[in-house]
Amino acid sequence: DEWMRVNGPYIDYAFINRPEVAEEFAPTIRKHSRASILFYGHDIHHLRLQAQLALDPGNSEVAESARYFKRLEEQLWPQMDAVYYPSHLETEHILEWAAINRKAVNAWTIPVYAYDDFPDVSHIDLRDRHDLMFVASFSHPPNADAAVWFVNEVLPIVTAAMPGVRVFLIGSNPSSEVLSLAGDQVVVTGFVSDEVLADHYRKARLAVAPLQYGAGMKGKVIEAMRFGLPTVTTQAGAQGLAAASAFLAVEDDAAAFARAVVVLLRDDRVWRERSEAAQCFVRKHFSVDALWEIVRSDLPGFDREQPIRP
Repeated sequence: DEWMRVNGPYIDYAFINRPEVAEEFAPTIRKHSRASILFYGHDIHHLRLQAQLALDPGNSEVAESARYFKRLEEQLWPQMDAVYYPSHLETEHILEWAAINRKAVNAWTIPVYAYDDFPDVSHIDLRDRHDLMFVASFSHPPNADAAVWFVNEVLPIVTAAMPGVRVFLIGSNPSSEVLSLAGDQVVVTGFVSDEVLADHYRKARLAVAPLQYGAGMKGKVIEAMRFGLPTVTTQAGAQGLAAASAFLAVEDDAAAFARAVVVLLRDDRVWRERSEAAQCFVRKHFSVDALWEIVRSDLPGFDREQPIRP
């Protein structure tokens, strides 16, 4: 509060991430500045929690969290100068809620990533690529649940058809349940640097995003597309990506999921078609230019090419 009291008059825009952060910081930004507050929610938390509760209806802790975030998010949306979410499904939900409740909300769908470079995948030798990868923060319950489901239900079907296939579970804070999955066919890496992660993308045959529940567009799916890595996911993992349905394999059943994985392990022609289509999709929808096309209407007079002066 003291820092904002001194510096608030010099701030034009405040970009706040996540509802619990906005709850803490938005009041003091309003109090000490005329800054426009741009809010990025990442996903609609209460919808994700409600989906988790549907799978575990007796979980009182999840039920309470869902009620808390529903109150908080619906309180915050009308207070923000602009509201951004990465999936059009989330934006549509907010606008429908605002219309029903007669609230004014300036809501936009924004690219979950804004890439300015794309690895060249045109000359990949697929003979050197055999493994699967799942990238996630495993402290997040939907990701841990997805890893357990994939290893226990899907991977045995895949390896029955393709012996020797391994899956790399790559990401920070693996829970004890995720760590217990490690074995001859499963490598749990823990946190890796960006450089090491990029190397995994260059060596893997395909990515999986086997989420059983969740909300919003999944960055892990978009990032795999950026590297031209074909991906198999679920309906939960494909939220907001209806335009990618021609090349993104989406299966909720374990056997069907495994069959989709095996196709990409065996068929080089299908692999290359989907790889090219995925990277073209990301170039069009998840570039720096695509992001600025969305936010520039909320930043009048702001020139992104002009360096920020201290």
